[in-house]
Amino acid sequence: MHPRIVQGGMGIGVSGWHLARKVSLAGELGTVSGAGIWLVMARRLQDGDQGGHYRRALAEFPDQAMAQSILKRYFLPDGRQGKKYREVPIMRLRLKNGSQQGPLSEHLENLMVTAGFAEVWLAKEGHPGVVAINLLEKIQLSLLPILYGAMIASVDYVLIGAGLPAQIPEALDLLAQHRPARYLITVEGSQSHDQFAATFDPKRFSIAAPLHRPFFFPIISISLVATILDRRKGGRIDGWIIEGPTAGGHNAPPRSKKLGPDGEPEYGPKDEADLAQISALGLPFYLAGSYGGPEQLAKALELGAVGIQVGSIFALSRDAGILPEIRNAVLDQWRGGGLTVRTNPRSSPSGYPFKEVDLAGTVTDDNVVRQLICDIGALRTPYRQDNGLLGYRCPAEPLDDFLTKGGKIEKTGGARCVCNGLFATTGCGQVRPDGSCEPALVTLGTDVRFLHDLDRDYGAEDALDYLRTPVSKPS
Repeated sequence: MHPRIVQGGMGIGVSGWHLARKVSLAGELGTVSGAGIWLVMARRLQDGDQGGHYRRALAEFPDQAMAQSILKRYFLPDGRQGKKYREVPIMRLRLKNGSQQGPLSEHLENLMVTAGFAEVWLAKEGHPGVVAINLLEKIQLSLLPILYGAMIASVDYVLIGAGLPAQIPEALDLLAQHRPARYLITVEGSQSHDQFAATFDPKRFSIAAPLHRPFFFPIISISLVATILDRRKGGRIDGWIIEGPTAGGHNAPPRSKKLGPDGEPEYGPKDEADLAQISALGLPFYLAGSYGGPEQLAKALELGAVGIQVGSIFALSRDAGILPEIRNAVLDQWRGGGLTVRTNPRSSPSGYPFKEVDLAGTVTDDNVVRQLICDIGALRTPYRQDNGLLGYRCPAEPLDDFLTKGGKIEKTGGARCVCNGLFATTGCGQVRPDGSCEPALVTLGTDVRFLHDLDRDYGAEDALDYLRTPVSKPS
């Protein structure tokens, strides 16, 4: 029923529609990354929309007045000509008269809905294969509008990690019926009576056609989380993706707070999922994290999984969104025996450990200095101000700003602007007043053994052929 191989939803623009489409056409689950997707589309349009893909998708959006307003604001036929990208409104809720619940700005909602639609529509264009969208629960303010846009485009699966997505099943049910939904958000310093929430009303989009309710697979790390999600009320969970700490991007924090001699988090037996407990819940599951090979696929099937989720093997393919020069630098470093992937416990403003590739010229290079600025804000932390209103802060923003907002200085040590760094990795980095471009930040899983078996310029189909290579059982 479900595909055996799930292509991971990686980075910002790494798992774009082109890669997901290739994987889906080959009969597996292609995944588009929903992280920052609204800004990806806005910046691709400003770069001239090479190939006309986003314009083609927006031409199919049900509300053409809305689609045309997005094009009028962002599309530049001749590109930016080296100028900076036009700013997109930063995420913040519109809270009126002291209310703790409200939507994003109307323009930002429109941009998120149309971007979610366009990315999935392009991945599914002209074929019957299945497509997923991957989102970070941590970026809570964007979840509802992006999901609604993806559902308008008939997304087949929703995969969500980096948090506890207990509210997603009910939200999917409501959005499929075009009913208003809300998402209670995590707010630092909130009190027991607080009910901070992002709201979203699909009725504003005047879309009457019934929507397909996609399968929902939370991305989890331990069986306890599966048990908690299984016991919640409202909505349906269809399965699990169990991701170990060797996977790229954000990792679940380990039970132990200790750091190893290399400064990386220490994971142990308590951080491993009990597959027997998860199997007892009666839902299908995938295994992820160091499963990027045919032997690992065979092992996962033997353990009772329906398949594997793999990311790095697709991230380093020519069909992913990483800039060719960055991809080549990573491959050169690996072939020279010097590729290092570290689990940094402090770099991401999310508070989750984050996998970083040590690469010259990127933010992991001590010789690279960037201006401290928070102009995307996807990983900002909402906090309760003394007056009860909602504020936003980020340990990677200018220090004085962070401290003025009540942030603790100990949280700033080592914090990086993950948002700007990931955008730069896919060629969407902002241009600064001095003409410089934001430095990139590259993330991969720690296991890249597959590179031994693939040609340098391999594509998504080559990766799938490799993963699906029959494995002989020992006699």
